[in-house]
Amino acid sequence: MGTNRNRESVFRFKRFEVKNELSAMKVGTDGVLLGAVCPVDGYVNALDVGTGTGLIALMLAQRSRSLHIAAVEIDPDAASEARMNVAASPWHDRITVVEGDFCTMLSEGFAERYDIVVSNPPYFATTLKSPDVSRAMARHETGLSYDTLVASASDLLTPHGVLVFISPADREDDITMSVALRGLHISRLISVYTKSGAKAPSRLIWIISMHSGVMCREAVYIGSPEYCELTSDFYL
Repeated sequence: MGTNRNRESVFRFKRFEVKNELSAMKVGTDGVLLGAVCPVDGYVNALDVGTGTGLIALMLAQRSRSLHIAAVEIDPDAASEARMNVAASPWHDRITVVEGDFCTMLSEGFAERYDIVVSNPPYFATTLKSPDVSRAMARHETGLSYDTLVASASDLLTPHGVLVFISPADREDDITMSVALRGLHISRLISVYTKSGAKAPSRLIWIISMHSGVMCREAVYIGSPEYCELTSDFYL
């Protein structure tokens, strides 16, 4: 269920492999960028919301030897595949895949707070939904919205923790408003361009904290030397 025959069944990185068959959303640039830029220094635990194949959790584990990651996934097939990918990795002892609905888990209360809450969430809020239920759940704000993620920060983050996620560029205004209404602060906002010379960004990577400070606005162009350097520890 949710298989996309147009993608490779196994995506190979330098230090791990990701089986890419069962999860509705496949390995892509969004997830790789998010895993590469998410802050990890000095942090000890992370929550990956909607882990899919487990890609971001694996990247964070590679980048930090001290980080333990809980990876939540609502779709049973994707959760099963993530478990396989984690088990086959060098960091299987530091990543736990939990099958469940993040929104339900949030309402019931998490047992601990996290230094990092990271997510590559559903990103099509209004377009026609896929007839494939798993793919629709992964791609649309059916159950997990940006506002839900932002609202969860005060309950899930440690005092110096960060919320990190990626969104379409056209959601900047409403996400900025959501952050302000929750009393949170944007530490970094990274505009992602599909190629060098592109006039407008396609995505935004948000790094949000509990404390005020000067926002750092950056840009990354896919395929540029800076992008290649950013992802050099992962891509073959």
